[in-house]
Amino acid sequence: MKNLLLATALAITAPATFAQTNTMRGDVITAETVVDVAEITRIADAIDSAVDAKDWALARSYFTDEIKVDFSSLVGGEPATIPADGLIAGWSGNLTAEKKSFHIRGNHRVSFDGADSATMLSHGYAWNRMERGALEKNGGNPLWEVWGTYELRFIRTEDGWKVNFMAFYANAERGSEFVRNTPGSVTGRTGDITMATINLQNTPEQAGVISEPVSFDSNGVTLKGTLYKPEGTKGDLPGVIVTGAWTTVKEQMSGTYARELAAHGFAALAFDFTGWGESGGTPRYVEDPAVKTADIKAATDYMASRDNVAGLSGLGICASSGYMAEVVADDARLNKLALVAPWLHDPAMAKGIYGGVEVAQGLIASSEVDDGAVLTAASTTDNTAPMFGAPYYTEEDRGLIPAYDNKFAVATWKPWLTYDAQASADRLDKPMLMVGSPSIALPAGAEAYEARTKAPLEKIWLGEDVTQFDFYDRLDVVKVSAKAVADFLRPEH
Repeated sequence: MKNLLLATALAITAPATFAQTNTMRGDVITAETVVDVAEITRIADAIDSAVDAKDWALARSYFTDEIKVDFSSLVGGEPATIPADGLIAGWSGNLTAEKKSFHIRGNHRVSFDGADSATMLSHGYAWNRMERGALEKNGGNPLWEVWGTYELRFIRTEDGWKVNFMAFYANAERGSEFVRNTPGSVTGRTGDITMATINLQNTPEQAGVISEPVSFDSNGVTLKGTLYKPEGTKGDLPGVIVTGAWTTVKEQMSGTYARELAAHGFAALAFDFTGWGESGGTPRYVEDPAVKTADIKAATDYMASRDNVAGLSGLGICASSGYMAEVVADDARLNKLALVAPWLHDPAMAKGIYGGVEVAQGLIASSEVDDGAVLTAASTTDNTAPMFGAPYYTEEDRGLIPAYDNKFAVATWKPWLTYDAQASADRLDKPMLMVGSPSIALPAGAEAYEARTKAPLEKIWLGEDVTQFDFYDRLDVVKVSAKAVADFLRPEH
């Protein structure tokens, strides 16, 4: 998926050379060949039209579920096989707001490899145009253009011809690098368009989704949350409780995923745990698994009491995966468990992660003093921060938002380092989904849980370039992960 968004504004890319061929099977042009060529040509042109119109559902319909891409002609990197949903997420993430595209392709050449496989080469031209920021960047030029050769590969399916490979050999380009490298909405990390982000601060509204502030009680503490729902729906909705990484608040990844799930037809709750964010409770800023697990139980009580919510499931992201797994294993009202980028440690793993037995024991001893000491949770300058130099948490366009407490109570260390997130594997017997990658923070924990549980398990593992923090807000990764979770949690699944 590396460098996906930059090239997907063009819907293009691939290998370096391709021999021109005739439009025929063998040496004979048949009536069937003419029909197939016409349909293949129509699809190629229709993809361009759908992208330019930002009709992402239509664009998605022309692809197989997985597609091989190679964007090296424009942005380097390596070829990759990715979910087509990720490709569409990349397009929609780059071509948003006022950024526009225009594609022309012609001189189509089609060759067939048997009756059900075809390749098309086309000459291509495309531009991106964006007025915002152009006056301040690159002399005010709002246009970027590129010329080259497209390649699309097709296979015949039960639903007709579908594209399973796409490529573009760029011959020349000119125009504004600002337009080339900037999505049409305020997203992304400086200098790397491929990391365009989706979160509640840079995309404050999402079409078709409404939100409702809510509050509920957890052991005498008032917890604050946000319930996301699809707009204009009537009747019962499947419900899902969404929780995020350690030390985080509902305006970060839990809210992002809850909103995405609402777009897929769920009533999705994100909330602040006891002692965090807008919720009440003391002590503050303690990552206590027992307290947070109790809060998820309280959230289950609340969601079960709401009208028009029928059926509940849980989604845990990163550190809260263990808490969510425990509640789903033990509460009959929760039907399924989904985990994204799961962090599932036991005490033995924790000691290794945090510097060995002696270091871990020293941290536990410091928390037992319980003098109310509070550290900065994440920093690029304070090396006492538990997340010193960590991406996401230290970036203002990502996790370092005003709503984030960015505090870490030293009292956290004992409950955190002695927590066993693996234990619920013995009790869990409900359907379970894990979404992750080889580059998540604790793949060993996911592997251990998978080996230990007898629960029916589905697993979706993305590429090595997808890191733990990418699962929190990288647009293409969030879109793919949220859709996978939504599909899994649907009652009919």
